[in-house]
Amino acid sequence: MAKTSSARDDLISAAVELFGERGYEGVGVAELLVKAGAPRGSLYFHFPGGKEQIGAEAVARVGHEVAMRFRGLNDSGVDLDSFIVQIFKTTAKESRIANSPPPARWRRWLPALARRM
Repeated sequence: MAKTSSARDDLISAAVELFGERGYEGVGVAELLVKAGAPRGSLYFHFPGGKEQIGAEAVARVGHEVAMRFRGLNDSGVDLDSFIVQIFKTTAKESRIANSPPPARWRRWLPALARRM
């Protein structure tokens, strides 16, 4: 049986971690590849848009994870005051990936990303 490639997922995971630590501009493509343990060809196979496309996918993944936490909290039945406090705590934990504004070229994707979350 052929092994399913996890390069796409590994690249997104590496991007979430590295961009969260140093921001989008502070991470190069070569570093993403090393962190993910992925061959260079897989980057452009899975992400024809290169680093920008990986960045958009990383933002979408983090947004989805945060949204799922909010939904779980909402479904837990906590009172409104506790719910609001927990949302702020969750947002503060996740804000490390957003410690600087997104590059200007990302602005065109933000509406599309918002619709996906």
